[in-house]
Amino acid sequence: MKKHSYSIYRHIVVIVLIPFIILTLLLLGTYEVYRASMFGRSQEEFALQMEQYRLRLEERLNNIRNTAREVGYSEAVQKYFVQMNNAQRADNYIFLRNLFNTFIDATPGVRAIYVVDESGAFLDSGNNLLHYFQRAGVEYDLDGQTEGFFTDILPEGINASPRYCLYCAPVGVITPISLGQKERFLTCALLVDVTELLAEIAPGEPPVCELLFWQERILASSRALNAGAKSALVAAATAVGGTAPWQIEVAGEPYFFQTAAFSTENGLVYAFSMPVNHFMEGTDRLKSFVLVGVGGCVAVVAVLMLLLRRSISRPIAQIAQDMAHITTKQISIGDTNVVELQNLASGVNHMLSRLTESQRQEMENMEKIHQLEMYKMQAEMLALRSQINPHFLFNTLGCVIGMAMHYRVEPLEQIVTALSDSLHYALRAPDEVTLREEIDHLQDYMRILEIRMPDKYRLVVHAAPETLEKRVLSLLLQPLAENAVQHGFQGYEKRAGRTIYLASWMDKADGGLRLRLADNGRGIEADHLAGILEQMNGGEFPAQKRHIALINIARRLRIAYGDQCHMGIRSKPGYYTCVELQFPAEGRFLR
Repeated sequence: MKKHSYSIYRHIVVIVLIPFIILTLLLLGTYEVYRASMFGRSQEEFALQMEQYRLRLEERLNNIRNTAREVGYSEAVQKYFVQMNNAQRADNYIFLRNLFNTFIDATPGVRAIYVVDESGAFLDSGNNLLHYFQRAGVEYDLDGQTEGFFTDILPEGINASPRYCLYCAPVGVITPISLGQKERFLTCALLVDVTELLAEIAPGEPPVCELLFWQERILASSRALNAGAKSALVAAATAVGGTAPWQIEVAGEPYFFQTAAFSTENGLVYAFSMPVNHFMEGTDRLKSFVLVGVGGCVAVVAVLMLLLRRSISRPIAQIAQDMAHITTKQISIGDTNVVELQNLASGVNHMLSRLTESQRQEMENMEKIHQLEMYKMQAEMLALRSQINPHFLFNTLGCVIGMAMHYRVEPLEQIVTALSDSLHYALRAPDEVTLREEIDHLQDYMRILEIRMPDKYRLVVHAAPETLEKRVLSLLLQPLAENAVQHGFQGYEKRAGRTIYLASWMDKADGGLRLRLADNGRGIEADHLAGILEQMNGGEFPAQKRHIALINIARRLRIAYGDQCHMGIRSKPGYYTCVELQFPAEGRFLR
């Protein structure tokens, strides 16, 4: 026979009747406290909304910075300033202008692009805006900068629309230069329409008022403002500090107000304001609802007082007794008549079932761990056995070197010596070595190639002195160079001067080590490169062992450093392949 079920809520109403009457008298007093808390939450909501808009603005600013870098380091621009004569520049002038306009169309807020080198030669996107760059070049030392920066509002745009500022970025020349030619630098400047840049940062939200301030004046606003509102907002922008939202009054109405720096270099400030009442709608109606609810609840609860003791005490005692029996291997709680306690019992029973299943899985995992330990011991035995073979190999190579010296076969002596050094490094090097040791190992490999194929391959190294003692993963550079020889140059006879470039430097932004190894070979097709990147990011090893070194190195870096190290590949078919490695300033070797 099914037991009759009833709700526990009616009994809870009875037990809180007397405290409820007392709380009713206090409720009106706490209403203002509640309203104050609502105001605090409104400030938090406003701050979160402002953070979204600030991130949108920062994204647009980063797009401008990235565009400057992409333009300055593009192959076409690099060749234009470094490798082309005047006739070649004239032939490529229209193409580069079209390239600049493509970047302009893809970057919100950018109206024109200008690139100039140390000699004064320049290239611009046209658009009849060259005079802005020329006047800015007089006021700012564009050649003497080492970091990108935004300029002040240009004089022509202070009292007129559109209003412009410049973003200037120094660019190093990475295109190969002639032997003995000094290192050169370019400056890439972007003309930014600040009004267009701020368009649609907060779309579809009528209460929002977006503003752009500069030198205690409003340059742009998303809403029409009268003189009083402008004066109040300018005063607020001057007084506000930090990132917390402020409350101001405009025409007697309270507003939230917050600012965000557009750029620390030029003093531009982005701000937006919203009415406080936009967040507080409905709070005043709460007072009436409270009074009506109090009266109704008092009437209903009074009828239910006599049913409390018998209805609720017995089922709770039964559940407590069943819970005590769990320690004696009883793994379920009995049924009860109360709806809410039925849900509680069901939840506890489900939890106990999951605990039992968890114990079973734990036993299975322990068995798997035991098997893995056995596999590890077998692997260690195989590793110890494999150490015997290199002794015979090095002894044999030593004999060959001695015979070559005896019979004065100098090329054989050189190639076997380089091979012995390379194999000794590959087999005996620790997990981490200095960059200097890695470069020496790479040069041994290139020396072998030079003896085998004279004047066919060339290695160019530009290593900053402060990077040579930095520690990196061993067997890092030589496999990359070998990959370039096997896949970048093999069968590629159209290009003379097969060159591998190696550069190392310390990143000024985060103090981390940066390595770049590039070749001027056949390059990698886009779809093939996408497959390699997928394998590097954790896919299965490919069936065909092409570019296996790239995938192997990427996975070794991930095992050794986790997410602290990044490996990237860029390639243009028919021109180059470039591998870049980024090590953090305080990287931790995980193994």
